[in-house]
Amino acid sequence: MARERNILERAVHSISEQAANTSKIVDEAIEAGLPADHPVTVTAKMLRLELLQVKADLERELATWVLDCKDCGMDVQHLHLHRLALASGVPHPPDSGSTTERGPLPPLGL
Repeated sequence: MARERNILERAVHSISEQAANTSKIVDEAIEAGLPADHPVTVTAKMLRLELLQVKADLERELATWVLDCKDCGMDVQHLHLHRLALASGVPHPPDSGSTTERGPLPPLGL
């Protein structure tokens, strides 16, 4: 299961990077003077939307997986609770001193 989770995590990260690259293409097209309804701009926006939809689907799937923290043994919903704990700086369980075993996760959003 760890292997599958890692594959999905890498896919989410890679798709996020590609969506960011697509956003740059849209920005560059507009800066170059192409109108927002130009076929190149519209196609890039559609590609970005599709990438973000796939990314969201993968994140929803990852959010359903439950992990055991290697430090404290507590069940931790994979992305959302780990991110909340990391963002707040509150270890789980509180005052246990436990931290995520893999370090910070890549950001979800663009």
